[in-house]
Amino acid sequence: MGSSGSGSSSGAGNLLDASFDVTQPPSGQAGFAFVVNSVVLTPLACPAYNWEFPAPPAFQQFEGGAPNAYAVCGQQTPPCPGISSALIINTGQVPLAYTAEPQWSSGGGGYPPGVQFGDPMELSGVLSPGQRIDISSVWLGNITAVLGASEPFSNMSHYVSDEGTIPWPTGVAGSNGATTMYVAEITLANSCHMPSIVW
Repeated sequence: MGSSGSGSSSGAGNLLDASFDVTQPPSGQAGFAFVVNSVVLTPLACPAYNWEFPAPPAFQQFEGGAPNAYAVCGQQTPPCPGISSALIINTGQVPLAYTAEPQWSSGGGGYPPGVQFGDPMELSGVLSPGQRIDISSVWLGNITAVLGASEPFSNMSHYVSDEGTIPWPTGVAGSNGATTMYVAEITLANSCHMPSIVW
């Protein structure tokens, strides 16, 4: 999996020396691990989406009542009962910008990773390689976070709609001189589902 960052925010620390079995990405790719309640989650095998993750037991309610929809916690404010930690770990060799929120504005766009928006309960920053952030205080399921790095999150060998590129956001550290940010969106889903892009 993929991504990394430089600097950190509240709750960030080094976790690659912990007992999690996380895989570093190949050279030239950003990498991240998504670890919920000490379990490293593996993305669903979707043909056009790389970063949709299966729902842990606390997220068995379905948005809109449809079993193939996004998985959500079932309450309006975090934290979600049954979730003691939800970590994003930078497993790559480049900085990882991130933004995590409990709610995202509809209509898409407008949330580049690492940018401080001033939204209630927002977590934004940049993780250096090996650092992590616990987003459980803002996590309600569905769209979990947007991540950005100076390297891609996959080998880009096929089209996926939950990855893309944007100009490197002004004021966000960790570009390593890059002018383009590779972006990935983490989503919690019960099956492969067209993501709503928020970056």
